[in-house]
Amino acid sequence: MAKGSGNTRGTNITMENLQVQMNHPKKQDDTWEDNSKTIGLLKQLTSIKSDKLAKDYLDAVEKFTGTYSYDIRKVQSGDYTDLDYDKKEVKKAAKNLEEFIKLSPKWEGGITYRGITLSEKELNDFISDAKSTKGVSMRGASSWSTNRDVADNAMMYFDYDSVDKFGNPKNCRVILRCKKQKYATSIDYLSVNYGQDEVVASSRARYKLVQVRNSGDNYFIDIEAK
Repeated sequence: MAKGSGNTRGTNITMENLQVQMNHPKKQDDTWEDNSKTIGLLKQLTSIKSDKLAKDYLDAVEKFTGTYSYDIRKVQSGDYTDLDYDKKEVKKAAKNLEEFIKLSPKWEGGITYRGITLSEKELNDFISDAKSTKGVSMRGASSWSTNRDVADNAMMYFDYDSVDKFGNPKNCRVILRCKKQKYATSIDYLSVNYGQDEVVASSRARYKLVQVRNSGDNYFIDIEAK
């Protein structure tokens, strides 16, 4: 696989370390009390030495893939209102998640999918931003999958701000397809959603529009990382 630019400490996804991740028996061998194998693999893939930092990164990923996702994404978007969890704790998780993505092997494993449900206003704003020079953001770190079925299921449960300023109702079902990510890494070996072939993209990732197709309220949008 071709190498990406990346950062100086993180490494690129290779077939070798992808295989290490996919074969990692986290859910079978590790427990919530003893996750030493997962911590060891995380340190190996990020080139960090500290067990404490590795545990902080693991905690951030598990929060993001669990019940903290909404709060983390809001904080990364600069919105600190109406959080479900302690603001300090959410900010720490958001910061550690970004550090983890930066130091981790870069995802270069092919097409990823993301399922979301948007109002017509959100959809129009999304397409407009994707056509712009700056590109569209995902309003914080975003979860993707190499499995289209996972994205199909996710768009049925997307819980982004259901308030009037974003336009209601949310009746546009959207599947995003990205052939190549730029600021992303596999978290299948860490996610609480084990077996969903999950890839997380940084909050700083921006995307440009390639193509939009729709069938009724179902939209299929091809985008590329800028």
